[in-house]
Amino acid sequence: MQHSRASETAVRAAAMRAAHQLVDADPKILVDPVAVTLIRKADDNALNVALATHEEPRMRHLRANFVLRNRVAEDRLEEAARRGVSQYLILGAGLDTFGYRQPVWSRGLKVIEVDHPVSQKLKIETLESVRITPPENVSFLSVDFTFDTIHKWLSEAPIDPAEAIFVSWLGVTQYLAHESISSTLRAIASRRGSSEIVLTYIANNWLSLPPDEATAMRMTEMRAPEWGEPWISKFSERSIEDLLATSGFTHVVHVTITSAKERYFNGRSDGLQPSAGTGIVYART
Repeated sequence: MQHSRASETAVRAAAMRAAHQLVDADPKILVDPVAVTLIRKADDNALNVALATHEEPRMRHLRANFVLRNRVAEDRLEEAARRGVSQYLILGAGLDTFGYRQPVWSRGLKVIEVDHPVSQKLKIETLESVRITPPENVSFLSVDFTFDTIHKWLSEAPIDPAEAIFVSWLGVTQYLAHESISSTLRAIASRRGSSEIVLTYIANNWLSLPPDEATAMRMTEMRAPEWGEPWISKFSERSIEDLLATSGFTHVVHVTITSAKERYFNGRSDGLQPSAGTGIVYART
């Protein structure tokens, strides 16, 4: 990202989640009314663009992917919380809204939002302007990923290193070099307490995608440099699995688009379907 301004892709992700609330049929894949409130204040134009283009096939796929990744992460988080995990780290939090629409099962979690200082500033100022007070269990950690090492800022995070932790890392790995991804995963996996993670990645082969899904991926990749956030890393299912394993995660589960369609998108009346150009994976130590 351009360090002088907040992440453009974080803003667009929030706009997609907000558009889902406003234009897609019920039941919502992700119930996130707070996203509408935040994006209207943070960047109303981003929401207007998402609404104006919402019927385009490529935008429908992208919107489905954005809401799906958050839904999967939060479903896995709920499972972890019910097993006693009490610490939730959101890497590249952007305008994530989980902390401000917490379900009953999450009230005992310690939620830490991690992002670049400029993006954190936008988030905090937007929350203040719409009069949303962060709950007591939500805290912010500003990290300049250019200079701060993963071990440094992880040690400074307000978490207990001996207790289990759940991490979401959504929509970030494509902007990082392989070594940065690997070092982050190794640091998370090497904690004294057990670690669980849901992360997303960009698939490195789109040849089998239907034309409209491939178009959605190509156009998004082409636009990324314009936002100051070019795509750097892509993975196959095997390569991301190998990376997680060598980083110290012993159990890896891929959330395939086929399984996601069956679980979350089956029988929808609005044509909302995710694209297989991105991948979602869950892992634990």
